[in-house]
Parts: sequence; C-alpha cells; structure tokens
Amino acid sequence: MKSGPTAKRPNRYLGTVKSQNRWRRRFSEKRKPFRGEEIDAMRLEGRVWKDQGSRYWLAEVPLLDVMTQGTSKNNAYKMIADAIQSLIEKEGFRVNVRPVGGRYFTVGANQETLLIALMLKRQREAHRLTLQEVARRLGQKSANAYARYEQGKSVPTVEKLNQLMRAIDPGFEPVLRVA
Repeated sequence: MKSGPTAKRPNRYLGTVKSQNRWRRRFSEKRKPFRGEEIDAMRLEGRVWKDQGSRYWLAEVPLLDVMTQGTSKNNAYKMIADAIQSLIEKEGFRVNVRPVGGRYFTVGANQETLLIALMLKRQREAHRLTLQEVARRLGQKSANAYARYEQGKSVPTVEKLNQLMRAIDPGFEPVLRVA
C-alpha cells in the first residue's frame, strides 16, 4: 500500500459502502417507514388550473370540499396543503401534495385516519346532513358510532368507508386507481 501525500486514502466522511447503501435505502423515495412513522397509503385526487382572466391558479380537492388559490401552480399546491392542515388542526399532522400530470394532483397525509375523518365531515356538511340523519341512513339508532369515524377515533375498512359515503351521498361511486 502506498503512503505519503499521493496515496489514495478512503474518505472518512463517506463511511463504508455498506453504510452508504443503508443511507440510500433509508432516504430514497420508495423507502419503508421508520418505526412509529406512518406513510400515506390513501390519496385523494385534486385538480389545478389557471383562472381565466386572472393571474391566479386554483386548486381543489372535491372529496374534501376544499378550494384555494396561489400565484403559481407550486404555490397553489402549498396553499391546498396548508388549507387541509388548518382544517385538521392536530399537532404533527402533515399533508403532502404530488402532481400527477397536467391538471391533476393527489393529496395524502401522514395520518390518513384524520384525512378520512375530514372527508366524511366535509361531505356530510356539503350535503347538509346532521349526524342523526346519517346514522338513520346507516340503520343505527345512535349517531355516536358514526361520529367516531368523523372524529378519527375509528378507522373504517374500505367496505365500511364505501357504506358511510353512500349514506351521505347515495349516488357516490368510488373509483380506485393504481398510482
């Protein structure tokens, strides 16, 4: 092995190849979550467009009944994330927005239970229903069971979420897409 000023020495700041690969896996885009961390498995679709005759971009997530505007497309994405986070008002709740192409984007959250709860509440309010009316449509005597879903205390299965959404809007037809 060479020694002296021209000798090639390993860079002690980069670590070993094994630690570099571990770092890449940990911080790559398709990584597994850390212990205690949640990843967004469910995403809601939104759309973005430039307002005619204006310099603003509009962003909307119909299932959350949320709309906002920004001075650029990226600013509109930041504004829609901020609008959703301000509706939830829970510490540690984070929304992420991913552009899908052209006019569409998806919204996910690190705590999807709270995102589902917001969706149920906003849809119920948009259809001008009370908790009692939704409970009656579900065939329940008490509104407490349904209220637990809106509060994020209970997590509905896919079938139950479909049933809850149809109780709010009988014409609701879910479309699942692979991203």
